[in-house]
Amino acid sequence: MDKLFTGLSASDPELIANLMMDAVRAESPKAVYAAGTLSEEFLGKRAALDDDEFYRFMLKKFDLSSPGI
Repeated sequence: MDKLFTGLSASDPELIANLMMDAVRAESPKAVYAAGTLSEEFLGKRAALDDDEFYRFMLKKFDLSSPGI
């Protein structure tokens, strides 16, 4: 995890609090809300890649290896 977050700041608590307030106040709330550090990168990749590709992306991102992939 240290490698992943090196040089990054934690998400602004106000950003997360505002997102939560949007969810609470929504007439038709979404099932999922996302904001903050790395959310765009990970969710964007998840939407763009199939399961195996996303698995390989995560292995590389966390500097891990997996046999057979």
